[in-house]
Amino acid sequence: MEDYRPGAIVQMTSNNHTTSAITYDVEVDGRGAKLSCTDKILRYESASQEIVETLYEIRPIAARDYSVLIGSRSFAVTIATSGEVFVDGRLYRVDITDPRSLRGRKSAIQAGGRKNIVSPMPGRVVRVLTEAGDTVTAGQGLVVVEAMKMQNEIKAPVDGRIVQINCTAGATVVVGAVLLVLE
Repeated sequence: MEDYRPGAIVQMTSNNHTTSAITYDVEVDGRGAKLSCTDKILRYESASQEIVETLYEIRPIAARDYSVLIGSRSFAVTIATSGEVFVDGRLYRVDITDPRSLRGRKSAIQAGGRKNIVSPMPGRVVRVLTEAGDTVTAGQGLVVVEAMKMQNEIKAPVDGRIVQINCTAGATVVVGAVLLVLE
């Protein structure tokens, strides 16, 4: 059983036996790759067949925050929204397909309907880059949030139209606050 308490080590194990690795098809910022993990080894194969195989460890820090050690490098990782991950403050768009599923499970961000664009961290809204009614494209900047003197541009996960804006420049926001709604 996995333990998600802060300070605990997350491992893929079952009854103290290593589980066999499942290979996932991943897409990070539009670049395809394959990723598999056992209890200690991470294997990443890029579309250009470059393979990285190394030890890893994941420690939960808070609800969506993790300390990730890959080889000898440490990363601060925050799971922002479905399909968005911050690694050391840099936003990545991530899509994972589980091969065990008949249809493949794509991130919910690809499903139709309204999408709440939330703040991935507590901070201050520096700029709102759109207005209600604007049509936006995937990857277009929507809001800039500053946290710990770093400005992070929150981008549109999909093409759509802004139907609601819930923040203004200078406003303080908490993690998970709905900044705007995209349809």
